[in-house]
Order: sequence, then structure tokens, then C-alpha cells
Amino acid sequence: MTWLALPSAEKLSLASRAERAHDRTCSTTYRRFSNAAEAIHFAMESLTSELLQNALPEVGEERFTVDQIRSLYDDIAFPLRRNGRDGS
Repeated sequence: MTWLALPSAEKLSLASRAERAHDRTCSTTYRRFSNAAEAIHFAMESLTSELLQNALPEVGEERFTVDQIRSLYDDIAFPLRRNGRDGS
């Protein structure tokens, strides 16, 4: 199972990244996906750039950075159709 943790949009607009790191009251939304490709696809095609910077995908015990998400999404072997791109 793959999880994607996202800080709430309201909190993102009110606090800097450093402030959010120390703010234990910042609410987080979790979305569950059946596989990592679906989570990556959602993150890259549905999130604003600010939310993407703060997204934290977790597959098993492994977590991925935004750079890793982009790299996986841009890889020619990515199994899902990209919006506006044929993947080749």
C-alpha cells in the first residue's frame, strides 16, 4: 500500500516550511493508493507546486523526496499515461 501525506492547503499559505516543521498542530491529509505509480501520477498531475514540495509519499517504510517523485514520473518506464504526453 502506498500513502501520500499532504499538509492542509490553509496551513501552507500561513506558514513557511521551517515553521511547519516545528508546528505539531499542522493538519495533514493522507491519501491511500493501491500502488506507487498511482500516488506519483496523482502528485505530479493534481497537486499545486507548493503542495508537491511538501508531499511525502511512503511505500512500505521508504519515503520519497519531490526530486525522486519527478525522476520516477519522468522515467520512460513509468507505467501510467502522462497528461498530454504519450510516455515515449
